[in-house]
This record gives sequence, C-alpha cells and structure tokens, in this order.
Amino acid sequence: MKFALDEDQRSISDLLQRFVQEHYEYSKRRRLVAAEPGYSPQHWQRFTDLGLLGLSLPAESGGLNLDFTYTALVMEWLGRGLVVEPYFSSVVLAGGVLKYAPHGPRRSDCLAALCEGTLLLALAHEESGSEGRVQQIATRARAQAGGYVVSGTKQLVLHGPSADRFVVSACKDGSLLLFLLDARQAGIELTPYRTVDGLPACDLILREVTVERAQVLAEGESAQAILRDVVTEAIAALCAEAVGCMQALFDITLDYVKQRKQFGRALGSFQVIQHRLADCFVDLEQSRSMALLAANSVAAGAVDRHRSVAAAKAFIGEASLRMGHEAIQLHGGMGMTEELSVGGYHKRLLVIQSVFGDVDQQIERFNQFDDSAPIAALQKQSLAADANASRSTAVE
Repeated sequence: MKFALDEDQRSISDLLQRFVQEHYEYSKRRRLVAAEPGYSPQHWQRFTDLGLLGLSLPAESGGLNLDFTYTALVMEWLGRGLVVEPYFSSVVLAGGVLKYAPHGPRRSDCLAALCEGTLLLALAHEESGSEGRVQQIATRARAQAGGYVVSGTKQLVLHGPSADRFVVSACKDGSLLLFLLDARQAGIELTPYRTVDGLPACDLILREVTVERAQVLAEGESAQAILRDVVTEAIAALCAEAVGCMQALFDITLDYVKQRKQFGRALGSFQVIQHRLADCFVDLEQSRSMALLAANSVAAGAVDRHRSVAAAKAFIGEASLRMGHEAIQLHGGMGMTEELSVGGYHKRLLVIQSVFGDVDQQIERFNQFDDSAPIAALQKQSLAADANASRSTAVE
C-alpha cells in the first residue's frame, strides 16, 4: 500500500492547503452556504485554474488521467475545509459516469466543458426505498421512435439546483439505462432543499421526458458495471473527505482543551480528557488507514476493491460519529452553537455517513461481492488463526 505522497501530490496538497486557509474560515463558509447558489462560482473558477477538475478525467478531453489517489487527496482537503463547491457531485459522480461511458456523441464535449469549469453535472440515481439497488429503481423508460420516454422521481440529487445537465438512471424491462439529460428539457421539475449540513440538493421529477437515442450513455450490463464502479469510487472519495473532517475536528478540539481552563488548569491537563483525546486519535489514525486502503484498492483496480471500500466506509462511519460526539462534548455547551465549526464538521460527517448507505448498508454491500476475493480469503485465514490460538490457549 502506498502511504507517502509523491512530489506532484505534495504540490497539490500545498495548493489546497493554501486555498482552504485563504478562503474557508468558518464564518466565510457560513455566508457561502446561506447565500445562493450555495457555493462560490469564483472558487469554482479557482479549481479550474489549479487544474483540479481534470485530474481524473481522460486526456483527450483536457484532463490529466491521473489515478484515484489524486482524487482522494483532493477530497481529504475538501473535508478539512468543509469546502462547499460541487467537486464531488459534478466531477466524482456524474463526471465518473461520463468517463466510463462507452458511447454518446455529447460525452466528449461534456467532459471537455467539465474540465474547463463551464459545465456543472449532477447524478440522479437515488430513489425512495431503493438504497442504490438497481432492481428497486422505479424510474422507467419506455421505447418510442428515435428514443425513449422517461418517468419517475429521483431523490437527493447533490448540487442538483445548479446543474446544467443530469446523468439519470432508469429501467426498461429489467435492464438499466443511463441517460444524459439537459436541465431545461420539457418535463423536468426540481424540488430544491438543503441537506443537514446546509448544502444544496433537490428531488428530480421526470414527467414523460422525451429522450433521444443520442442521449443514452450506457445500457444493460455495461450501465450496471459503470454505476457499480462509480459508486465504489464515490464511497472511497467520501471516506477520504471524512478523514479530512476528522483531522480538522481533532486539531480544533486539541487546541481548545489546551487553552480552556477549569479550576485554574487547562482542560487538557486532566487525565480523563487526555484519555478521551487518545481515543479520538486512535479513531482518526485507524480511519486514515482504512481510507488509504480504499483509495489504493480503487487506484490499483483490485478485484476486492468494492469490499475494501464498503469495509472502509462502515468503519469510518462509526469512528467519525464517535469523534464528532466527543468533540462537541469536550467543547461543552459551545459545541452546539451554529457559530462554532465543530457543529459544522459533525453535520457533514452525519451526511457522509448516510450517502450511499450507512454502516448496516455497507456491511450488506460488503457481503454482496464474491467471497473468493483476496480480502475474504485473508479474513478467513485470520479467523482460522484466531480460532487456533484460542484452542491453544485453552489447552495450556
């Protein structure tokens, strides 16, 4: 597993650190979230100037075609700053589908525009009760001359209110299709709202939307494979973002207990506080290791990457919420106020934990994939070794 950053990654990390320090003081972020469209177009242009939008996109579309570890690095810094720009929704999710799509004459143009920062995309896949399962997608496509008619409702379309185009999933006779729809197409209706952490999202209502054959990105088993890979990459990206949030939470809380005094002594001088912070540090470092495992598995195209990523999100989901609760408790009543950043980080971790499935759903996802994968074999060996050790101890 790769642990250290190479020279290019260190340069990107330094750029992102300066960006967060200059533009993401928490009071500035609160103003961005409170205003429309919920992010800064100027910051998005800055992302374009830094070349961040094209890191993982194909070279023929103006991207750099770098591996997933670069995306994970960006996501970690976005987590540290609680950055609100639509990188995850537009580049990782919808851009990921376009990157892998086998056909579609508009695909290359959209990817080029995405790299240039002139096009915002959003993935519309989640539905009520579907929990991402293709067999439970209720949005339907029926064939007509020259294309399809699509009807249904999509939920939690991240940054959907600002999107120029949507990547939409639908089923036809049990087969999955992925479409690229223009936000201004007749029959498309948005119901905008804000998520718990204040970011823009919407429900996408499709009322007999006429779709040309040229708007089909993928279908059948190809569409399912693309969606499975993109969701796995998205979950790994969320793991990296969660670690960034956790690092910021730990740093803020550590600094607070060093300065805040009780009974004439700094809070951090009390042993019970030190123990609680030590537990937080253990959660942080174990989560970092799991996020690295997920990112490297995706970057290497490992056969067990889906299981590795599901395991990482399940672990990080629990660890991050423990740290969020602890940070709020250690800040006392201040931790519940809107003005303090610990509440903002905790809300973001709540959203990350639920997007694409909570802990129980990740365990279910882990079990869906082939037991013959290397990670499963290693786990079975480890369980057998533990059982043998227990028997030996009992004999002794």
